[in-house]
Amino acid sequence: MQAHDTEKTATMLRLFRYESWDPKVVAEAHSDLGLLSIVVGNVPGLEVWDGHGWFEVEREVARAGMKGASLLVGRQLERLSNGRYGAGGHRVVSYGLPEADGVARRALPEGHVGRYRFSIVFVLRAHEPVVVDSDTLETRITGKWEEGVRGVTAGEMYERIRRKHYNINIDVEEREKQRRNIEKVKGRGTG
Repeated sequence: MQAHDTEKTATMLRLFRYESWDPKVVAEAHSDLGLLSIVVGNVPGLEVWDGHGWFEVEREVARAGMKGASLLVGRQLERLSNGRYGAGGHRVVSYGLPEADGVARRALPEGHVGRYRFSIVFVLRAHEPVVVDSDTLETRITGKWEEGVRGVTAGEMYERIRRKHYNINIDVEEREKQRRNIEKVKGRGTG
């Protein structure tokens, strides 16, 4: 933690605990808002959208007898790359009791069953005071922006992105309220 607010950054490290082994979706489908997210879970559960269906990325890593982290592109990087790198849609599921799933069971520490999935998520966001000018970001890879970004700080850009999405990490009632408000704004054509 920073000693002073002036040293604060938008980048963060979050710890998640998903309770119970009931088979279900425990974090609904979404894309992160920042530049990049790195996710590490203690048992398989992260699934990524590959354009056709849900790919069980952590299960596949465990099936291969390996351990690893997943790197996800966020909406801020999608915007800064002019859409060349799409935000990585993902969700977290519980596949059920690890004893019933040999892959999940092997991913747990020796002799440990527990009743939670734990994950660590590192979120990288652009430094908020940096002024973004899409003209300086145009390359053969990014191409020309149809809707340029000029004179906007990375913090303002992040806030614009955030206002168009609801927070999946809050209780269901508040999340539904955010979702309704966003739909109302979209219905007025101002979103």
